[in-house]
Amino acid sequence: MEHPEPEWWLRTFSDEVVEKLNHTVMVMPQWNDPTFFAGIPQLYAGLHTYETTGAKFEIAMTDDEFRSFLNECKNNYSKVIRKMLNFYDLQNNEEVKELEAAHDVFIENTLASKYLQLSELIRDWIENIGRPELEKVEHNSKDEMDLMSMLGSICMEKKQFDEAESFFRESSSMREEFLGEFHFDTLRSINDLASVYCRLGLYGKAEIIYEANLCRCQQCLESGNPLLLETMSNLGAVYRNQNKTEMAEPLFQDCLLVCEKYLEPGHPKTLMSLLNLARLQGSRGNHKDAGILFEDCLAKCEKHLGSDHAITRSCKARLTLNEKCLKDSHVMTLDEIEIANLLEKVNENGLNCRGSLEAQISLVLHIQEQDLLNMAYCLCASCLLRSELLLVRHDPLAIIIVVAVMASL
Repeated sequence: MEHPEPEWWLRTFSDEVVEKLNHTVMVMPQWNDPTFFAGIPQLYAGLHTYETTGAKFEIAMTDDEFRSFLNECKNNYSKVIRKMLNFYDLQNNEEVKELEAAHDVFIENTLASKYLQLSELIRDWIENIGRPELEKVEHNSKDEMDLMSMLGSICMEKKQFDEAESFFRESSSMREEFLGEFHFDTLRSINDLASVYCRLGLYGKAEIIYEANLCRCQQCLESGNPLLLETMSNLGAVYRNQNKTEMAEPLFQDCLLVCEKYLEPGHPKTLMSLLNLARLQGSRGNHKDAGILFEDCLAKCEKHLGSDHAITRSCKARLTLNEKCLKDSHVMTLDEIEIANLLEKVNENGLNCRGSLEAQISLVLHIQEQDLLNMAYCLCASCLLRSELLLVRHDPLAIIIVVAVMASL
C-alpha cells in the first residue's frame, strides 16, 4: 500500500488550511463498528482538525442506538471506548510498519498519544451526555445509580476527586437503601468510594470503609469472587501504605492462595498478588526474600503476559530497586517508598503517554521538596521534550511542566 509523503500531509492539513474550515464537527459513525478511524491518516487528520479549529466532537447514532450506547457505558464506559477504537494495536499494526519502512521514521509513540487523545475525547463526550441524562431519569432508579457510578469513575480518571467522592457516596448510599447492603452493586459502589480516599492519600478513611466492606463480601460472596479478591487486595495495600505490614501480609497471602486455586497460573490477578507479597517484603527491609519473589514474579509475567504488560514493567522496576537496596544494605525510607511508587506509575503507563507525564511530574515535585534540584531538572527536561509530542500547547499539564522546569533551574 502506497502512502503520500509526509510533506503532502503537512501541506494538506496545515494550520492555515484547516483554520478556514471554521466551526468543524467531528463525527464518529457506527460507535460499535468504528471503521472510520481504522486508518492512521484519518486519525491524524481528524485530531489535527479538532485541535486547530476547536471542533465539536460528536458521535452519530439513532435514538435507539443512543439508548444501547448509554446502557453499555453505564456498565463499563472504558470497555465501550476500547470497543469504539476497535482495540487499535499500534505496535503490531501493519500500516504503522509500512509507514515507518517507507519514511524511515518511528511513529508509534506519536500515534499512541493520538490514540490516547481520541480516547479522552470520547470519554469527555460520554460525560457530557451522561450529566443531562442524570437530570432526566427517575429519582432512586437503577438508571440514576448507574449513571452516578459512571460519572464518578470518569471524574476519578480526570482527577476530579471531590466530585467523584460525591457521586460514589450518593450512589452507594442509594444502593444500600434500595438494593440492600449485601447486593453486589452496593459492595462495588462502596469500594469505589474507598478508592477515592486512597487516591487522595486518606488511608485512614479508606481503611475503615474497606474493612467493613470486606466483612460484607466474606458473608455473601464465594471465595473466588473477583470483588472479594479486589477488596482483600485493596485493604492489604492500604495497610501497607500505612506501614501496617503485619496486617497486610495475611491478606496478600490469602489473595494469592485463592487466585492460585480458582485462576490460571498466569492470570494478572494471580501475578499481581505475588507482586504485592514481594513489595511487602521489600518495604519491611527483607530484600533477600523480596528478591526471590520479584524474580519468580517477573519470570511468570514475561512468560504469560509479555515484557510490555504493565505488571511486568512494574515488577522489573521494583526488582531493580530491590537489588540496589540489597547491595547497599539499605532499608527504604518513607520518602524513598513514595518516589518508588511514583516511578512505578511511570513504568505502568509506559513512557510516552499522559499518565506517565503526570506521574513523572508528581515525582519531580516530590524531589524538589527535598532540594534535589539537579535530579528534578533532568526529569523536567525529559518531560518537556515528550510533552511537545504528546500535548497541545494550552493543555494545563503542559503549563505545569514548564513551571516545574523553571522552578528547577
